[in-house]
Amino acid sequence: MILKKLTAQDANTIAEQFLKNKYHDRGMLKWQGFFLSDHTSAIKKEVNSPIVDCKINPNAVWTKKISFL
Repeated sequence: MILKKLTAQDANTIAEQFLKNKYHDRGMLKWQGFFLSDHTSAIKKEVNSPIVDCKINPNAVWTKKISFL
């Protein structure tokens, strides 16, 4: 297979055609996936954390953090 060297203009034309016709940017869907992944990790970390003292009420009992999903 013989490859020819492209000029900068030819390379730009090929890139523009690819981005215009074939590339599908998932944009917000991809960002939401990252956000969901980080959020899920934080929830798992919180659920597995040790018991926490409730400082609001000095007479409060020791409780475990809970999350509602």
